[in-house]
Amino acid sequence: MAEKAPAAVQRRQLFASLINADPTAAGAPAFASWSDLWQAVAAQFQVQRRLLILDELPYAAEADPAMLSALQHAWDQHFEHSQAIIVLCGSHVRTMELLLAHQ
Repeated sequence: MAEKAPAAVQRRQLFASLINADPTAAGAPAFASWSDLWQAVAAQFQVQRRLLILDELPYAAEADPAMLSALQHAWDQHFEHSQAIIVLCGSHVRTMELLLAHQ
């Protein structure tokens, strides 16, 4: 679930939740960009079918507008032919409609 936090914090928390790690622990993975994060996520998803639910997506897009284009690029390059299922959610319906209309 995205929070109103800087993009770097969101990326670290997302990846930590995927690998069941503490995002505040020393040595926790940090990613310089959303593209770097999605590449690491794709590597985690190669072995088996995985479901990724991105809740409160507008918060992540608000913190860094590049997030959506990086996700679209990652889908085209890494996830489209994988067994990954990515669900995009947000509590503000109009915001979700606007975000998804552009992608």
